[in-house]
Amino acid sequence: MLRRLIRTFDGWVSRRLEIFIFSDEPDCILRAQIRAAHHPVDLPDAHINAGDAILLLHLWNEHLPPMPPSGPDLAWANRTWRSFIGSLHRLAQYLHQHPEIQIRAIGGISALFTLEGDSGARLMQRLGFVFVPYRSKLGRLGEFWENLYAWFLLWVFNPASRQSHRLFHLQRTEMWMSRDEFMRRFLNEC
Repeated sequence: MLRRLIRTFDGWVSRRLEIFIFSDEPDCILRAQIRAAHHPVDLPDAHINAGDAILLLHLWNEHLPPMPPSGPDLAWANRTWRSFIGSLHRLAQYLHQHPEIQIRAIGGISALFTLEGDSGARLMQRLGFVFVPYRSKLGRLGEFWENLYAWFLLWVFNPASRQSHRLFHLQRTEMWMSRDEFMRRFLNEC
């Protein structure tokens, strides 16, 4: 019952925040949201000002490959990685087909990577994403509630992943890439 309530609430939040589906392929594990940047970000090839239009990536929880009960294994990691890369290519194609979407950068906020450079962060950096510390507009209390919500989503959609993502150890980070760099990296390989 609680899981169903959280699923319903997550659907409501997604609609309220105007998170949209850019590909209905079953292996697409990302959705997107256009919004204004809350703070400036310096990237190797661009500067994002507070207020600039950005595109935030959101995991599409219902499409994530379920983690085996024993925890992640190579087959799960490979399937998830291929789905993630394919999703980035589909997003680049979508942006190419919708030139009216004028954004300065693509990014996301996640509790899955750390600034200390865990293996997931290193993979994302190889793709071209730059990591910066997360700044919640609501401060530490806001971060706590965001982490609690993320932890409940893990419990509902991918319970085995909670083993490696403990509630009080979640550290949120931001990852960014300029739109031009994103399109250069992901459009031509579709």
